Amino acid sequence: MTKSAFIKEVHDAEAMLYHVAKSILKNDADCCDAVQETLLKAYEKLDTLKKEKFFRTWITRILINECNGIIRKRKNIISVNTCYPVRRSWPTIRTCMPFTLPTTDAVLIPL
Repeated sequence: MTKSAFIKEVHDAEAMLYHVAKSILKNDADCCDAVQETLLKAYEKLDTLKKEKFFRTWITRILINECNGIIRKRKNIISVNTCYPVRRSWPTIRTCMPFTLPTTDAVLIPL
């Protein structure tokens, strides 16, 4: 498949790709990230596409795998408040925790 054919196929499939990502991820920012990563991976692995007539199926499968990867990464992020519930009414938070929590209610820590 040539570069121009790839661009045309992507242009024809972009709405479908977004809708598939949206149905899995439910978050616009994650959907955009998933579609962007999918297009990059598809372009890099274009030589693995065996028949051009299966382009949409092939790129949709890449997108689904990318969405599943985002969901997997999302599961590894937990809130500090979930691990260390702290009541704001306690007189000294520093005596309970070895570090100071920011003033926001939820702090995310990647695992």
